[in-house]
Amino acid sequence: MASYLQKITTGHTWESLSVRKDTLNELKSITEQAQSGRKGAALFYGPPGTGKTMAAGVLARELGLDMYKVDLSSIVSKYIGETEKNLSIYFKR
Repeated sequence: MASYLQKITTGHTWESLSVRKDTLNELKSITEQAQSGRKGAALFYGPPGTGKTMAAGVLARELGLDMYKVDLSSIVSKYIGETEKNLSIYFKR
């Protein structure tokens, strides 16, 4: 595997998350939409230690997907078109 990708494995479940009920409902809605075949994206934000990776791991586990940490510096480029080209490497399917 490329050095800019790090596979993350987690044993977290819905019960592991300590989030507000509306946040939990949003996460479950994202999972249901993905399970029904709808494509989309989710952006997790917040300060360190708030559970972003844990929540993403629960979604990945529920969907039967692998989760990877990507070195952002390997994607973003100051040259026109290079960032898009680099992104396509990660998201081609």
